[in-house]
Amino acid sequence: MSKKLIEVACFGNQGRSPIAELALKNLLANGINGQYQGLSDEYEIISSGVGVDDIKTGNIPTSVQVKYVKQALDRGDIYTSELEAEHVKKAIEKGDARAIDICYNKAVDRFGSEEKKFRKEVLPNLGLEGKLKETQEQTTPNKNVVAFFAMDQRGLDAARKKYADALIPEPQIMAVLGPYVGSPEVTNTFGNSKAVYKQGASQIMKDAEFALDRVVNETYKKAV
Repeated sequence: MSKKLIEVACFGNQGRSPIAELALKNLLANGINGQYQGLSDEYEIISSGVGVDDIKTGNIPTSVQVKYVKQALDRGDIYTSELEAEHVKKAIEKGDARAIDICYNKAVDRFGSEEKKFRKEVLPNLGLEGKLKETQEQTTPNKNVVAFFAMDQRGLDAARKKYADALIPEPQIMAVLGPYVGSPEVTNTFGNSKAVYKQGASQIMKDAEFALDRVVNETYKKAV
């Protein structure tokens, strides 16, 4: 019998969802307050990204690229000269897709390298043991998923569309992780400071614990 899948997803499957995946795997393996030992035989934790295929093919909408380019502009440490910053602003004003793409790639390259550094510095201090996944996987509808958690509403909407397009029924539980346990949506930490990354990772770990408790209570009888 196939294991019941609990899936967590963000956009690129490299920032928030791998943290949630590892936290949930640790909880399944170690239990919570003496509960749930042995549930690794019944459940499997996976993570994915609703936009991974777009990232890999370079098919990122210009509107999304502009969002990150503006974020980089606001930081002031990526487009470092006044002349470069002015060129970036003009590219946005003119809607120059090619120039925006170049600016976007420079921004996300920096954001990505910073994120890797933050992982090494922050996660061990939060007590998250183990290694985060290194591969990015596209969110794909799967009938064995009993609980699907997106990090934000945009991700949840994208996943629901994928299930609808594939004519596969939605999982029994399909929700945004934070609100599912009474917390806010988890902030996208990509391109933000180390402090924001730490805050986001800490929230994900706490939300994962509450979510797992609720998921098991709602789905365990159907899993055995």
